[in-house]
Amino acid sequence: MSADRPANISTVTDATFDEEAGKPGLALVDFYADWCGPCKVLEPMLDRILAQHPEVRMLRLNVDENPLSTAQFQILSIPTVIFFRDGKQLGEPILGAQKPAVYDALIREYSSGADAQQPEIPAEA
Repeated sequence: MSADRPANISTVTDATFDEEAGKPGLALVDFYADWCGPCKVLEPMLDRILAQHPEVRMLRLNVDENPLSTAQFQILSIPTVIFFRDGKQLGEPILGAQKPAVYDALIREYSSGADAQQPEIPAEA
């Protein structure tokens, strides 16, 4: 992790996933691979978004190195982002690199305590 990355971003593995995702609060999990072009586009965008939301943790999981978590969440395409609160998955996985407004809207909605369904995504997203 580079020195200019927000402190609320960390890498997880199959061995640490459940413990880290189960911590209190809102977590965004970024399922990625080092060779994935869209993943490389998404990473700095998520870094910027998370810098504005220090209350949200981002956990990054390399799908090539962590097959158990990848299979558990049926990750078939990357990048995939899944939100968790207190270890419980919120909404549906977000597939592909989306515009920043998509992730920002989800963070705002899930931070307000919503978890039953996917929130409305802004039309301009």
